[in-house]
Amino acid sequence: MAGTLGYREKIDAERIMQIRGIARELPPACGDFFSAIAVTTGTFTRLAYAIDLKTFFSFLQTERYQFSHKPLYAFTNDDLALLTQSDLTAYIEYLTFYYKNESDDGEPRALVNHDLSIKRKLCSIRSFYDYLFKNNRIPANITTLVPLPKIHEKPILRLSMEEMRRMLEQAA
Repeated sequence: MAGTLGYREKIDAERIMQIRGIARELPPACGDFFSAIAVTTGTFTRLAYAIDLKTFFSFLQTERYQFSHKPLYAFTNDDLALLTQSDLTAYIEYLTFYYKNESDDGEPRALVNHDLSIKRKLCSIRSFYDYLFKNNRIPANITTLVPLPKIHEKPILRLSMEEMRRMLEQAA
């Protein structure tokens, strides 16, 4: 049936609309970035990148004096080229605890991120800056100077044969 979307297509369409909505709030370079990665990433990944970039630009606007006067959509490539290693280090620290104004009840919501989440958010920024650098929109990719948080591996816990036998006996 023409015009009828399956479950997967419907979810992808909803995510694409979310990405477009967020992209309208962000600098034009972000929309170009989302278009460029569309063929190599899924909609879930692009949506995560969009959310991460919005968080990043909100941080710049609220926490970095030199950008406090700029609306998110007004950041230029020249502005992005001005960022320093210190700005990115401050962003990493900011991600450990911050408030987001997008809660259902209108109250700011406190967010806490741990190493894995911080690493993912920083990887989003790195991908964006890598795109900008490779497309000659900025002179250097400053994000490569900031180390990613080290992720400590957790041991894989398994039941012993005796524990499995006892568990199965309890279930029977």
